[in-house]
Amino acid sequence: MTKKQYTSILFFMIGFLFLMMSADMQLGTLANMGPGMYPFIVSCILIIISIAYVFQSQKENEPMDLDIIDLVKMLGSVALAIIAFKQLGILASIVVLVPLVSTLHKDSNWRHGLIATAIASVLAVILKLTVLKALPLW
Repeated sequence: MTKKQYTSILFFMIGFLFLMMSADMQLGTLANMGPGMYPFIVSCILIIISIAYVFQSQKENEPMDLDIIDLVKMLGSVALAIIAFKQLGILASIVVLVPLVSTLHKDSNWRHGLIATAIASVLAVILKLTVLKALPLW
């Protein structure tokens, strides 16, 4: 298996985990979204992306170089983000997840993480004010 195939499997597993966790929360309707709607939508998008990534990776034969430490860091970051989301809301989840995950990329530095965090936070506030009124910001 190639590195992209392992990545897509990991994306699928994380998306499926979020999907199972959001099943315990109230989804609500599109007009009045519940707290489980955001994780449900994100997990469905992540599962779709992972399936598309599998089909795209079939074209390449890149050798696998699995770094267990990076995998543990990524899964730990996602776990912390889930805890932060449940306890403190989406902004805390973004502030935890985005900088930690951005440090896993070889070419990234702390400035890239801060910029990505700021952009994601602004987008979350815009979504809260326009479409996802039930989204807990904090």
